[in-house]
Formats: sequence, structure tokens, C-alpha cells
Amino acid sequence: MRVATGAIVGLGAEPKDMDGILLTSAVLTQLDAARLSVPQTYPDYPGTYWGDGNLLDTPGSDFQVIENLRVVDKAARRVRVLLIRYVGDRSLNNSANSMATTTSKLMAPLRAMAKSTKFAGQVFPGEIEQPKDGDIVLTWTSKTSVVAYLKLRPLNCPKDLTANIALDLSVTDSE
Repeated sequence: MRVATGAIVGLGAEPKDMDGILLTSAVLTQLDAARLSVPQTYPDYPGTYWGDGNLLDTPGSDFQVIENLRVVDKAARRVRVLLIRYVGDRSLNNSANSMATTTSKLMAPLRAMAKSTKFAGQVFPGEIEQPKDGDIVLTWTSKTSVVAYLKLRPLNCPKDLTANIALDLSVTDSE
């Protein structure tokens, strides 16, 4: 869920069951565990927000939440277009110079996705961590076939925040 961009508007009345009882957080928790999209509210914080975009991937998979799938799909779309340009192009060959040049060109979309943007005085972070050497590997599987392997690291995104507060009642010299 994302709270920073504001509450959802136009949802209408709070949902009720057939007996007219409001939908409880316990029911919403069960629906969320079943990977359905659910509204999210916070006590003492106004508005209704949309819960995580749960996906129907297998338990333990990397793609159970939309944030991970979104950045991988975006990178795949951008790199795919670059790879199509190389079909039948001898500038991509098994020489060290060609492999380094092609790897650098394929790295460009990842660098763009990692770049922060400043808009209206606020800095928005990139979508992924800055790519490192070795995050793209090109492998020749035959004289006419190349496979590109890419590694992305999404930035951390807090979903569960906890504040621990310590009360210090010790006497100081200034008292």
C-alpha cells in the first residue's frame, strides 16, 4: 500500500455483510491472506488506502507483490527492444569489445530506472538500486544465439514500521 500519495476517493459507503455488519479488519486480514485486494485503514489516520497488490504466484516466490513484478516487467520491456535491434547485426559478436559494448548498452535502461527524479521540490527515488558490474551477462549458446541474463535489485519499501520509545527518568546535573 502507499499512503504518501493520499487516500482513495470515491469508494462509497463502507462495505457491509448481508446482516448489515461493517466489514472488520479480521475479515480483511483473511481476505488479504487469500491474496485478494483489500482496503486498508489506520486508526487515528484519516482516509482509506488500497492494500498491497498481491499476486497469485506460488508462496515464497519473488513475485508475490506487484512492486517486484513491476520493475522486472519494465526492465524486460526496455531491454527487449534493445535486443531486437541486434537480430542479424554482426556488431554483436563474440569479441571482447562487442560483448562489453553490448553489455553497456543493455545496462542503460537499468541505470535510468535507478536514477532519482526531482519534481516540484521533492526527490523521488529510482525504482531499483544502481546496477553493478556483472549484473548483465551475455552467453553464446550457439554461433547464432545469445542469451542475456539481468539482475535487478528493487529498493527496499517499508510496509511494517515500528517505533520503540525509551523513557529516561534519570537525574542529570542540570536539574
